[in-house]
Amino acid sequence: PATIDLVPQADGGTVSEENGNTVITVTTGSTVNVTAQVASADTDVQGIQLNLSNSNANVGLGNFVLGSDFPVPADQTLDSGSGDFFVASAVIGQLTVPPPRVLGTFVATPPTATGDYLVSANFTSGGELNNTLVSDAGGNALTIADFGDLIIRVVDAAPVVTFDAAAQSEAEDVGTMTITASLSRAVGESVTVPFTVSGTALDGTDYTITTSPIVFDAGSTSETITINVTDDNQDEPDETVIVTLGTPTGATLGATTVHTATIVDNDLPQATLDLEPNGGAVSEENGVTVITVDSGATVRVTAQVATAEADVQGFQLNLSNSDDALTLGNFALGTDFPVGADEVLDSSVDDFFVAAAVIGQLTVPPPRLFGEFDVTA
Repeated sequence: PATIDLVPQADGGTVSEENGNTVITVTTGSTVNVTAQVASADTDVQGIQLNLSNSNANVGLGNFVLGSDFPVPADQTLDSGSGDFFVASAVIGQLTVPPPRVLGTFVATPPTATGDYLVSANFTSGGELNNTLVSDAGGNALTIADFGDLIIRVVDAAPVVTFDAAAQSEAEDVGTMTITASLSRAVGESVTVPFTVSGTALDGTDYTITTSPIVFDAGSTSETITINVTDDNQDEPDETVIVTLGTPTGATLGATTVHTATIVDNDLPQATLDLEPNGGAVSEENGVTVITVDSGATVRVTAQVATAEADVQGFQLNLSNSDDALTLGNFALGTDFPVGADEVLDSSVDDFFVAAAVIGQLTVPPPRLFGEFDVTA
């Protein structure tokens, strides 16, 4: 006896064995290249003819290319569309099998509908001129013990997961930012997509984010990642949250797999001022400087810029919310802000405002002296 094999080429497909049959699993729209060969024989062989008419009628068969093992063709036209399922060829002399001896290759085109489709050489009811057979050196037909039938299993292509957009930008007081990921089609089982987070913003400080992975439940085609943005009062550069999709389970990655969310800072640079008393007993109470003096005493107070998140150019001071029992006056401009705009301070005539500037700008720290004035209790 002899055996025949229909061997699929696994370009884009997965080959397995089920119940003694070769199965190649491909996605819709695929074609399968098939090699037809004599796999084994108990004696030397001279020729092979193949009748594929018992294959599934929905599978297109064609584009036959003769191999080099049987170089003397008797029929090398294969076109199932016109009802031609027969190819045959021989060799001058004889061939020992094994190794497998190739008749040739052809293309099988299954329909786009999912399902199992048979490609079969098992045809023995048409007489020796039409049957599938392998002949020995004397031209006698050998018994075919195995026709090597092939099953082409067509499955839907895996859905594609992608971000709807590559970027977004919002002010930090937006509250939340939403990143949407989509599947190209609904499927009957869940799809899991891990993701990683990077960027210049700090997780837990500048934002919090949905925990990885994204899970599309069966039938779902859209899921979201939520960024909860912290609205702080720090003047800082704009910051980014970069979300990158990992390898999905149950899907493949599409074109847009990275999303950059930019948090736009909405805070002005901040500064702190200091009113430092000179003389008396100085202490701190609940964050406020306290100086203890005798009744009627006069304290000299230094006004300065203690810290600033940007370089400074000017300083203006309004002391009108001071206690009415205090008398303020005798302002003297400091050296750090030499360009006076208003250097007169006299609370007795309700003048509580002083202002000055510098040509150029000053870096703070160190503290920058605005001036000094008297406070009389």
